[in-house]
Amino acid sequence: MKKFIEDMILRPFEEWGEASKQIASINAKYYLPTPDILRRCYFIQQSEKQVLFELMSWASSNHESDETGYCSVPELIIRGATNLSRSSIMNAIKSLKAMGFIEVRRYYNQRSRYKIMSLSKNPYVLISEWVHYDRKQLITNWESLETSFDSPDALAYSAHCFTEACLIFVNTQAFYMPFINRLAASYDRNFIEEYNKVTDDVSKKIGELYDDCFVKQYKQKS
Repeated sequence: MKKFIEDMILRPFEEWGEASKQIASINAKYYLPTPDILRRCYFIQQSEKQVLFELMSWASSNHESDETGYCSVPELIIRGATNLSRSSIMNAIKSLKAMGFIEVRRYYNQRSRYKIMSLSKNPYVLISEWVHYDRKQLITNWESLETSFDSPDALAYSAHCFTEACLIFVNTQAFYMPFINRLAASYDRNFIEEYNKVTDDVSKKIGELYDDCFVKQYKQKS
C-alpha cells in the first residue's frame, strides 16, 4: 500500500500528535477497497455510487456475508451516511437493481436485504470498460505516432475530440442501450463472439461521433 494512502487510512489525524486521541471519529481506520471498474463506470451516477459503496461497506463488514455479499441496512442509516435525500436513495436503489448491481429482497418486517452482485456478467461494466480501453489505446497509439500529425496541437485536438465523442456516447441512452441489450441477451449463447461484435460496433459508433465532433470543432475554430 502506498504510504500516503496508508497514512490516510491508519493515521488520519497523526499531525496532531497526542491530541489526536481527543478527536472524535467513527470512520477513522475503516476503508472500502473499491475496484476502479466500479468507481469509473460511466453508467452509474454519483448518487448511485454513494449508495452502492455504502451497501458494499456494510456487506464487507458483515462476517456472515463473506461469499454471498448480503447486508441489511435501514434507509435512515444510508441517508445519514451519504447525505442523500430519501427520494435520491430510493431512485438509486431502483436504478442499481435495474442495472444488475444489486438484488433487493424484503423481509416480513419491511426491512430490505441487499445482495451485491457479481460484475462478470454486467453489461454496463463491460461496455464502460471497453470505452475506457478503446480511448486509452487509440490515444496511446496517436502519441506514439505524434510526428505524423500536421501540427503540434493536432494530437491534443484529436485526443480532445475523441474523449468528447466517448462522453457523448456514454451520456446518451439512445446510443449505448442497444449495445447493453445485445450484450445482456448473449450470456446464454456464444458470449465472447457476441462481445467482440458488440465492442467492435461500439468503437464504430464512437468513431462516427468523433468524426462529427472533429468537423464541428474545426468549423468553430475556423
